[in-house]
Amino acid sequence: MKLNLIIFIPLVFALLLISTGFIFSKNETVRSVNLIVIDSFDNKPVSNALVYYEIETVRQRTFLGIPLIDPLYYRNVVQEMYYTDNDGQLFIPAHQLKLSRHEEVFREYISINLDKPDNFFKGNAEKLFNPIAHLKGAIIESSKTELDPTEYKPYSNEKKFEHLLYSKSLLKESERMEIRLRRWKEQIRIEGKM
Repeated sequence: MKLNLIIFIPLVFALLLISTGFIFSKNETVRSVNLIVIDSFDNKPVSNALVYYEIETVRQRTFLGIPLIDPLYYRNVVQEMYYTDNDGQLFIPAHQLKLSRHEEVFREYISINLDKPDNFFKGNAEKLFNPIAHLKGAIIESSKTELDPTEYKPYSNEKKFEHLLYSKSLLKESERMEIRLRRWKEQIRIEGKM
């Protein structure tokens, strides 16, 4: 009987430590976004522009409830599709997220005037196209920390989008973004003058 008790107590304690990593969770709110999309050529609002919204989290691997440095696990917790209204505006509401104990919001991605033939959130980035053909798209990347622009490739003409970084934007309660989409011909004309 003593032997069973000696084995049982450490086993229960170990299971309790392991389960605490799974049982405890936290709630986090990602701020709302008021987005305005404008054609940079004529300064008119872009109506019915396709907008994809995504929130990505990161979680540390744990051993007996203790977080390890590597590997990190990434998870897409929100994937939504919207369209701008006739005034080029879109309101993305705040999102209440339930995260595990060692999980936190990592990035927010807002893709404007970009789509793929199949599922936008999966698949090959080479298949991206611009639904409003005369306008390039934009990808807005927001985080809680400072984003280093040197870690990303510079904007090039071959890309179908411009990559915009919003450092520490996820720390705010709400955000207003005015995005100016470039025209394909406008970009060529500007380069022809240089």
